[in-house]
Amino acid sequence: MMEIGINGYICFIEPARSIPAACYVTEIAEVNRELYAKDFGSLNDVPTHAITFGLGTVLSSRELCLVAVGRHKADIVATA
Repeated sequence: MMEIGINGYICFIEPARSIPAACYVTEIAEVNRELYAKDFGSLNDVPTHAITFGLGTVLSSRELCLVAVGRHKADIVATA
């Protein structure tokens, strides 16, 4: 299962010039960290990095489920 973020990321594959094919550690965009702060208690408690799928892993999947939680993601879903 994958989530889509407000800046278009999926699985924490943040927008970048190049995206590795295999799993990797990525920096979480500040805008996303700020959104998660309420769930973690404070911005200082939100992780700065995440482990994510590489694009090659995603593309080699036989089946995917993309989840968009909240009305605030309607625009990015429409764009996608």
